[in-house]
Amino acid sequence: MDIRAKYKSYGFRKKLWEVGEIARNVTEEEFKMPEMKHFEPVGGGKIPVPVKDEQPITLKEIGEQSDLILKTNKELKALLDEKGIEYPPNINKAGLIELLTGGGA
Repeated sequence: MDIRAKYKSYGFRKKLWEVGEIARNVTEEEFKMPEMKHFEPVGGGKIPVPVKDEQPITLKEIGEQSDLILKTNKELKALLDEKGIEYPPNINKAGLIELLTGGGA
């Protein structure tokens, strides 16, 4: 099964995973590891997840995302408030970044 990193993390396969990076051929045993909370199945995995538009992201977008990853949830919520974007009170950091980068609903 293939999985995609939901947010930047380190540990799985002793590697730094960037947001959206895909790990191929993940075994059932690997999928049960605690690090899997940072990933989601892609395509033909056990839990079907719709794959968003897979257009390559620009260097500018990568810079924006890396800047956002370094911000606190409070700072990210303040940015959303400035833009008038609504968000649920219990949203996680990945969700906040998704909303800020235009990936949210």
